[in-house]
Amino acid sequence: MIQAALKHHQANELQESEKIYRDILVEFPRHPDALHLLGVVAYQTGRYEESVELIQRALAVNSTTAEYHRNYGLALASLRRFDEAAVSYRKALQIKPNYPKCFHNLAAVLQPLGKLDEAIACCRRAIALQPNYPEVYNALGALMFARGDTPNAIFAYRKAIEQQPNYPQAYFNIGIGLQQQGNMDAAAEHYSIATQQRPTYAEAFTNLGVVLKMSGHLDEAMNAYQKALDLQPGNTTAHSNLIYLLQFHPDFGPAEIFARQQEWEQMHAVALKAVIKPHNNDRNPNRRIKIGYVSPDLRHHVVGTNLLPLLREHNSVRNRGEKDGQFEIICYASVEKPDSMSQRLQSFTDGWRDISKMSDSEAADLVRRDQIDILVDLTLHMADNRLLLFARKPAPVQVSYLGYCGGTGLTEIDYRISDPNMDPSEDDLKYYSEKTVRLANSYWCYQRPDPAPQTMPPPVLKNGYVTFGCMNNFAKVTAKTLDTWGRILGAVPNSKLIIHAQEGGHRQRVWDRMAEISGRSLETIKKDVEFVGKQDFWKYLQTFHRIDIVLDPFPYGGGITTCDGLWMGVPVITFSGNTAVGRGGRSILTNIGLPEWVAYSTDEYVQKAAELASDLGRLKNLRETMRERMLRSPLMDAVDFAREVEKAYREMWGKWCEGKPKI
Repeated sequence: MIQAALKHHQANELQESEKIYRDILVEFPRHPDALHLLGVVAYQTGRYEESVELIQRALAVNSTTAEYHRNYGLALASLRRFDEAAVSYRKALQIKPNYPKCFHNLAAVLQPLGKLDEAIACCRRAIALQPNYPEVYNALGALMFARGDTPNAIFAYRKAIEQQPNYPQAYFNIGIGLQQQGNMDAAAEHYSIATQQRPTYAEAFTNLGVVLKMSGHLDEAMNAYQKALDLQPGNTTAHSNLIYLLQFHPDFGPAEIFARQQEWEQMHAVALKAVIKPHNNDRNPNRRIKIGYVSPDLRHHVVGTNLLPLLREHNSVRNRGEKDGQFEIICYASVEKPDSMSQRLQSFTDGWRDISKMSDSEAADLVRRDQIDILVDLTLHMADNRLLLFARKPAPVQVSYLGYCGGTGLTEIDYRISDPNMDPSEDDLKYYSEKTVRLANSYWCYQRPDPAPQTMPPPVLKNGYVTFGCMNNFAKVTAKTLDTWGRILGAVPNSKLIIHAQEGGHRQRVWDRMAEISGRSLETIKKDVEFVGKQDFWKYLQTFHRIDIVLDPFPYGGGITTCDGLWMGVPVITFSGNTAVGRGGRSILTNIGLPEWVAYSTDEYVQKAAELASDLGRLKNLRETMRERMLRSPLMDAVDFAREVEKAYREMWGKWCEGKPKI
C-alpha cells in the first residue's frame, strides 16, 4: 500500500495519497513512513500544525532518518519556529552530513535568527556539495545583501542566472542591489526582465515603479504601480506608492489626489471597520495624555531627525518628571535596522516598542493594551507605512503628521497637522478626510545638523559666475521645473547649475532639454549643468558651498533639504503651488522672514532668480546672516513648537472627552 500511496504522491495527487496513508495508519497506527509522508502532505497543503504533529509522531518511532528531521524542520519553519527548525535541520545533518538541501534549509532559518555568517557558511557548503544549485546562489546573494555586501550579493545572483537563465527572482534581486548602488537604468532593466519572465510578478512591477520614479519618469512609474495593483488588488504597497507619486506629478491636483486616497481606503481599510472596538480610555480632559508615535523612520532619516526637537522638548514624564509631566510619550518603531539616531530618539521617550516584526493587527492590539489616547502617524502613504494599523482605530484620537504635509484618505485618522502657509485657504481643506489643525507658525521644527561645515562666502565672488543648485530627490524635477530652470540659465549669462541625480539616462534627458530651453549648445550645457550622485551627509552639506542660489523644484518642493541649504547660508527661490507639499518652501521662507523669494508663477520664479543672481551684495549678506536668522525664527524655536503641538493635542483630547465632533 505504501508504494501505491507514494506513486500518487509523486504525481502530485495529494488527495489520493493522503487517503491511502490514512488507511495504512488505521491498520498500523505507528507506521513511521505513513506518519511522515502524511505529515509531508499536510505541509504541502498548508496545514503546518498538523504536519508538525504527524512528523513528530513519526520521529517518536524512527529518529534515525535524515529526511524525517528535515521535513519536520520545514514544517516548524513555516510556523516561524526558527530555533526549533534549526535544531531539526542540524539533527538531519548529523545523520546525513552531505545533504545540500538541508544546508540550504538551515541557512534559511539562520537568517531570521540573525546568524548571517553561519547561514552564509551553510550556503557555501551546499554549493560545494552540489555546484549546480541556482536556488542556493540566490539565497547566498540575499544573505550577502543583508550583511551589506552588495557587490558580492550581485555576483551570487548572477551565478544563479548563469545556471538558470529563466530565474525572475534572481533578476529581481539584482535589481534591488543595483538600485541600492544608485544604478537606476540597470535596476529598471533587471526588474523589467523579471516581469517578462514572470508577467504576474507584482513585486517586480512595484520596484520598477520605484526606480522609474527616482529617475523622473513619473508616467511610466504610474503605469508600473498600476500593473502591480491590477495583478494584486490588495497590494497596499503598490497602491500607496501610486498615491504618493501623485504628489510629484504636475498633472494631478488636490481633488484627484484625494479621490485616489479614498479609493485606497475603500479597497484596503473599510473592511477593518468591523474589528474596531469601543475605547474605554478615561475621559478626563485634564489628566496626563498618552501619545503614541508610529513610524518606520525613527532612525537617521528626515522624519527621525526632525521629530527629535519635539521629543526633546515635550512636557513628558521622561523630560519633566512624574509630578510635572503632562504627557507620556510612547514610540512604536517599525524600524528594521535601528541606529544611533534611534537610540537618541528613544532617550527622550517614556516607552519604546519595537513593532517591526508585528502584523498591523498585533501592533494595534499593543497600542490598545498601552491605553494610548492620541496615536500619531508619521508616514502617510510613504514607504513601509502602517496605515492598516490606524484603520483598526486602536486609539480614540488619531493624527497624521511629518512624513509629508498631505492627507491619508482614512476616515479613522481624525486630524492632520499643517500651518497657515502650507494650507492657507479654507477651500483647500475639503480635499482631506482629516480635520486640518494649523499650528501657529511652522509645520516643521528644524533640527540643526551638528556638526556641520561652516558657511562660506558665495562662490560667485570667486568664480565670477552664479551657480544655481537643487539637492532634492530627482523625482521632484519635473519637465515644467526643467523648462523653468532652462529659462533661468538663458536669463543669467554664464550661470551654472548643480542637480542631485543618480547615474542613468535621465541625465542626458536633462542636458537635452536644458540646451533646448536655455539657448546654449549641448556641448556647453554638458559643462554648465553638473550632476552629483549619492553622498554622505557631510559631503552633501559641503556641496552647498558650491551653490549661490537654491532652486526649489515643483509641484513637490523641498522641505528639510531646503532648510539644510538655508543653514549653509544659501538663499532659496521657491514656487507656491496648489498642494500643501507644493507650499513647503513658502512656509519655510515666510517663517525666516524672506517671503520675497516666494514666486506665484513661473515667470515670477525666473524673474526672482535672475534678480537675486545679479545682487552680489545681497547674496553675501544672506550668506553671513542666514544661520542667525534661522535661529531667531519660529522654524528653530523647539520650545514654542512643542507647546503649540501639545496645545493642539490637548484640544483634540478635550473634544473626544466631551464626545463632540472634531475641533
